[in-house]
This record gives sequence, C-alpha cells and structure tokens, in this order.
Amino acid sequence: MLFLTLIVFGTGGQILHKLSGDAKIDLHWQDSARTVELNRVSPALNMQDIPLTYKDDSAGPVPSVQVKPISAEQIPQSREIWLTFAGTVAVETAVRQSAYYSESKQYDFSDIFSLLSSSVASDYAIVPMENVILPSAQVSDLVTPEKVMGMFTAGKFDALALGFPKCFDKGREGVESTVLAAQNADIDVMGLYRNEGEAAVASRICTIGNMKVAFLHYTEALTGTGKKSIRKADMAYAVPLLEQAEQDIGVARSLGAEVVVISVNWGSQGKTEITKTQKNTAQRLAAAGADLIIGNGPRRVQPVEILEVTMENGTKHNALCAYSLGCLLSASTKTQALQSVLLHVKVVIENGEVHLQYDYTPVFLWRYRQENLIRFRTIRADGDAPDGMTDDQKKKRDAALTSLSKIMQDVPQHTK
Repeated sequence: MLFLTLIVFGTGGQILHKLSGDAKIDLHWQDSARTVELNRVSPALNMQDIPLTYKDDSAGPVPSVQVKPISAEQIPQSREIWLTFAGTVAVETAVRQSAYYSESKQYDFSDIFSLLSSSVASDYAIVPMENVILPSAQVSDLVTPEKVMGMFTAGKFDALALGFPKCFDKGREGVESTVLAAQNADIDVMGLYRNEGEAAVASRICTIGNMKVAFLHYTEALTGTGKKSIRKADMAYAVPLLEQAEQDIGVARSLGAEVVVISVNWGSQGKTEITKTQKNTAQRLAAAGADLIIGNGPRRVQPVEILEVTMENGTKHNALCAYSLGCLLSASTKTQALQSVLLHVKVVIENGEVHLQYDYTPVFLWRYRQENLIRFRTIRADGDAPDGMTDDQKKKRDAALTSLSKIMQDVPQHTK
C-alpha cells in the first residue's frame, strides 16, 4: 500500500519548484473586471503539502516523496493569485527566419515578445506552442531551433502548453528534446511528457501563493503520423487526449486541488465560430469540476463565457471558458491572425469559497521590414504605437482593436 501511495503522489513535480511564495506583480485589477463565484467550497483544510524532488531521467523512475500535513491555522482565510493566458504561438518559417542574424549566424527571438512582457507578467503565465524542437532534424514550419525559448523567457511566460495534433510527428526523440529544451530554460511544460511520472495528474498540481492549482492540458486529436509514432514508441501517456480529461479532473480534486485549470487544443484552425463539439465538451468539463477552460488551436479569437452546470452530486457550478485566445504569433498575414488576447484571471479563495475576476488585454502582431526581412513584434493593440510603426500598420492595429472589442464585448478590457 505504501508503494502504491508513492506511485500516486510521487510523480514528476516539474512545476513545483518556482510556484510557491508571494505574487510577483500587482496587476491593479479594476472594479469593472468581471467577477464570477464558482459555487464550490475549497478543500484546502483537507489537503496535504506534497514537496517533490525530481530526478531528470527520461527512463521515468518515480521521484522521492515527503508528505507533510498542513494545519488549519496555516491556511489563510483569504488568498488570491493572478494567472495570464495567451494565444497560440506557431514559429513558422517566416517567423524563424526573422530571428536569424546573418552577421552572428545565430538566432535571437528575444525581442518578439519583449514589448508585451509587462502585460504578461503575473503569478503564472501560460502560452501554447505548436512546434517541436529537434536539433537533428531540418528546421521547418514544425521544427524550430532551441533558441526559441529565449522568446518566452523575455516575454515573462512561465509555462508552455505543448500538446497539439503534430506534437508526436517526430516520435520519441522529438518529444524528449522539446520538453528538455523548455526545462533547461526554466520553463514548465504541460501536455507533452517524456515519462509516466511527468504525465501523472499528481505532478500537475502546483502550489501558487498558498493555493493548490491543477494545470491539465489535453489534445483533441493527433495526426495519422503522430498516432503511428506514439503506438510504435509505446508512449500513450506522452500526449494526454481530451477523452481522459473528465476522469483526471476528479483525480486532481481527490489529490487536493482547490482550482482546476484545463488547457485544451481543440476546434478547427482558422474558424472564428465555436463548434458544437467545443460547446458540448466545455459543458462536460465544467460538469466534471473544471474551474477554467482555456482553448487553443483555432488560431482565431473566440468568445469567453461563463458556463452554468449541475454536477453529478446535484450542486450548481460555474466555470469560465475561453474557447480560443487567437494566435499570438504566426507567419499568417490574414487580418484575424494578427489579433489575439491575453486573458487575465484573478483567483480568490475567501472563507473556503472560490471566486474569479477576469479581464483581457488586446494584442496585435506587428510586422515590419528590416534588412530585407519581415520582423515580428507583439504589442498591445490599445497602447502607444512603437517607434517606426507606419501609418498602414497603425490602421491595422486600430482595426484589430475594434474587432477584438466586438468579440470580447462581454469581457472588461484590462487597463494600462
């Protein structure tokens, strides 16, 4: 029984090492921010503190575990954290080429998100990436250099959601090198795992400011190539599929998660309309106990809404669902591909009850020519125009702001 207990609790722990302690930044939330009560009592007084030590070994040995109970006196009556979620990043060929400097013969992606970093910074910021890092393979729309990690650290992102349809197209080697590249840059990973320890639900539960939060990422479907590769490698655990999400939510709750965040790659790429499948799936995830559902995959901004459901035990439950936050970065020149949002969520647990407060920052992908290459910078669509921005680009930015205001009409806009 002790061995089984260790298996359940002692897995992975990649994201525990930097998520404890006080908030890193005050986001100055305004009274106008939308607030929703989740109608669920926090299990904080029954949970355990589970510090894990992780051994970097792709063979997947179970890490050592120490279990220490938390007394009621140690749990603050009121706790709050800030989370930031971004749209999809696709480092396609034109984006990759824009970060290559011929004089040094080196890639440098660090400027791409630098103008947006102050808006991203929070207790925990997550961005999905639809690329694989594999030094032995030729770079392409799918395969990107490891130097791309500098873009995320400069942008103040803490975690990458790496599950998407092509994430296993380069097999085991692609998975392992991608995950290691992120970990070497001190960036957490979800949705793509090297071993069963990393993939276990227990290792997805993090402590952020005295709050237990489960971050779970799922992929709706893999490509035919990915399916064959994952069977050949016998690594079904490497890419959690959406069909297992409802069961995992229950496991996360049983392990003491007070808040459950579901990130999911779903929908149809290029579509602004929410599909019937997305809506039905979101309802099921909410009914299973998810508090936040953050979608990616369509690469277009889709609405944000509150889902009101009745859980199996008969209690009412509300969940915040963002069906898609758009495309933070890609090579596409289509108007709707140049706009995305940062969704800011303030999670408050007060007297055992969970509440959410949320708003958004409109984002524009600025493209400009320099040294015979197109350069990319993400900027606030409602901020001051950067030096060198042409009148044409200013018009496109303003158009993006107008478009986003319509799509997000029921969500307050984050103030400067």
